[in-house]
Parts: sequence; structure tokens; C-alpha cells
Amino acid sequence: MTGEVELLEEFRKYLIGSGKSQNTIETYLRYARHFVADNEDDFNNKLADLMYELSSQNKSNNTLFLVYSIAQSYANFKNYKIKKVSKPSPEKKHITIITPDEFELLLAQEKDFKYRVLLKILYFAGLRVSEVVNLKINDVDVIEHKIIVRQTKSKEDREVPIPTKLVKEIITYIQKYRKQPIKKEYENFLFISNKGYPLNRTAVWSHIQTLCKKAGIQKKITPHTFRHSFATYILKQGMDVKTVQTLLGHKSLETTAQYLHIVSMSEVKEKLEKIL
Repeated sequence: MTGEVELLEEFRKYLIGSGKSQNTIETYLRYARHFVADNEDDFNNKLADLMYELSSQNKSNNTLFLVYSIAQSYANFKNYKIKKVSKPSPEKKHITIITPDEFELLLAQEKDFKYRVLLKILYFAGLRVSEVVNLKINDVDVIEHKIIVRQTKSKEDREVPIPTKLVKEIITYIQKYRKQPIKKEYENFLFISNKGYPLNRTAVWSHIQTLCKKAGIQKKITPHTFRHSFATYILKQGMDVKTVQTLLGHKSLETTAQYLHIVSMSEVKEKLEKIL
């Protein structure tokens, strides 16, 4: 009989091979340890016990849906069938966005040129915060006016057009405001902390919370809110779902469909030029 540690390690390798991000893998394994098993009956019994326990704790439908989805992924990996529990329905997701006026309020409070550029990349390119903090200098194509996002969650590079003014601000940041000295192993990273290390997601999240308080914005805003705002804006401009899926780097069209509406990449850039 295979032990829990071995089963989890097998599942981890499967998740890596399927292109899941490190954060997603950690979440999957946190729940999967409750139901991993080397036979289908044990798996189903453990899963039923876990779902009952979570329900007894009044966990939200979103949590139950997440656990079921993780269990379904494990079942696919082991060629099992889920037999004792039904698929929960997720709660309807309310998407918070930042209006152009609110974004201007944030920029008015932002005195650090590095973060001004970073916020604009989040807002006008719709990148994930993990993608922004991992950007390298040569990922910004100043000739074609685009950002190349390397090795995304789908394991493929993608290109996102950016407005001319933002390109100029990125160049200015690199030439005048990028902190020195930089530790040699990090010298290619675009966004560097005051200590010479690449910025991390936590630092960006914390900075945004502080900025929102200064700007008097009450709604809950995270780095991902900027991505929602980008997607919502280009949807309102009449862009089709498939194009938005490409820009956001979504593997599934269903993920994109929570926002969105046929526009070429040049048209995307043209629309963004008008709002920056």
C-alpha cells in the first residue's frame, strides 16, 4: 500500500505536468492530503468524510466547489470516479473593478516612479501580479510596443500590446529610477526592491493596500483587481472573448467568459492608447 507522502508526491508531479502554477499546486495538495488513496473506495470514503466535515463547518459553496474540483483532478489522475458526493454549485462571483477615476486617485498618491509604472502595467496590460514581478527588462519590446509574458500558467509565452506612453515611462524608469546596486543574479529583473532583490507579490499587495487607504478608496482592491479592470474595459470596447482569452493567458474560454465580447491586436493597442 502506497503511503500518503508518496501519493501526494505522485499527484504533485501530475499537477506540474498539467501546467498548474506553484501556488495552485500548494492549494491542491493542502486539500488532497485528506483524500489521496491507492484505491477508489478509500478515495471516495475519504472525500465524502471531508465534504461532510466542511459542510458541518458552514464552509462556503465556493470552498466546497474548490475541494470537489481538486478531487476531480485527483480522480482523473488515478482514473477513479467520484461516487458518493455531488458537484456543488459555486456562488456567483462578484467582480470588483477600478474605475478610471479611482485609478487616477491611486496615481495621484503614488510618489514612487517604480510603482507608478508597475500599477500601469497591471491596469493597462492585465498581467497577473506574479507575471509582473517576474518580468525581465528584455521582456519589454520597446520597438513593437508590447510585453512578452514568459512561460505563463499555460506553459506558453504570450504577447500583450501596451500604449506608447507606457513604453516611454518604462524606458524612463529603467534609465533613471531603477534601484542600484542590484545583486548580479537579479540584474535582468525589471522591478527591483530597495534592497536589490526582485519585488515579490506580497510587497506589491501590501503597497496597494497602503495606497488605497491614502486615496480614500474603500472597496477591496488587490493586484488582481487591476486585471479584472483591464478585462472589463476591453470587453466594454466590444472585444471578442477569444481575443481577450489570448491577452489574459487563460487556458479555458470559460474562465474568460466571466467578463467578456473581435478585435485585432493593433485595434487593442489603438484603444489602449486613447485611455492612457
